[in-house]
Amino acid sequence: MFVLTLLSSGCGRRELPVEFAGHTQGTAYSIRAFCRTAQPTLHADVDQLLDDIVATMSTYEATSTLSRFNAHVPGDWYDVPSSLAQVVAAAQQLAQISDGAFDVTVGPLVNAWGFGPGGGSRGVIPSQQTLEEARSRIGYRYLQVRMTPPAMRKLRDVYVDLSAIAQGYTVDAVGALLDGRGCASYMVEVGGEVRVGAKKPNGERWHIAIEPPDGVSQSPTVLELENGGVSTSGDYNDSFEASGHRYSHTMDPRVGEPVDTNLASVSVVDSSSLWADGMATLLNVLGPTDGLAFAVAHGVAARFVERTPNGLIEHVTPAFAAIVSVAAGPPAAPPS
Repeated sequence: MFVLTLLSSGCGRRELPVEFAGHTQGTAYSIRAFCRTAQPTLHADVDQLLDDIVATMSTYEATSTLSRFNAHVPGDWYDVPSSLAQVVAAAQQLAQISDGAFDVTVGPLVNAWGFGPGGGSRGVIPSQQTLEEARSRIGYRYLQVRMTPPAMRKLRDVYVDLSAIAQGYTVDAVGALLDGRGCASYMVEVGGEVRVGAKKPNGERWHIAIEPPDGVSQSPTVLELENGGVSTSGDYNDSFEASGHRYSHTMDPRVGEPVDTNLASVSVVDSSSLWADGMATLLNVLGPTDGLAFAVAHGVAARFVERTPNGLIEHVTPAFAAIVSVAAGPPAAPPS
């Protein structure tokens, strides 16, 4: 399993260290920050923000804004909070630049394969009829969003699933809350999505380690970051095997099936955690060859870990290589 971890460091400026953890969106979160003043309500305020995001964007909550939009009839504009419009607008931009490799209307397919809140059972391959019905409801071109006033509209009965991008938005939002409370130096982690703020009080950047897969004996890749996010997408944490084949939770909306590549994971670094989260999924769908070419062409800081008969091989883009502090294990292969 790939886990993003924080490496500790001392502090120099006289700022108050704050550290707490909790649960949200079906996973754990943790926060470490340095604040100018005491923050007795910070934990409660973060929990409230996280609850608000769930109430807006979760497909597991029947009363969430997104669930109500999914149940709404096609054709009419549906008023939504600006946060939801912002996330969907970013998703639509990713869909357009990738010609549909990233598509948040892939929800029916996610459900059919048992990776969502409804539909199929995990570990059971759905019937062709079920898959055809799911595929008929997919298409980012049938989803529209506007920011003023914030609203969404579907042109056919599509179902939106933001699980590939919402946690990136979440760590951005928590980071913004911390900034606004005088805690500009921070590390936020939600389910593996990581965002860091300004340098630590001692002037050091935050050190984030991308751990190797379970059972692999090699040191982690360590990044030195400030004011940015790291996201990793792969089949290491949500997949199943049937008849000797691994089925990933990540769907390729272009073919209507789980991604079928030899990628173990893709990690992306960006100033926007929202963008990094969606981009990591996009590159995972494109695969090791097309994904690497796309990332290089678009200046994305990305790291690909590919399964081969000789073990795992790492490929990194020039933008990613520039921010690596320590890289151990197999040498990174430059893009061809």
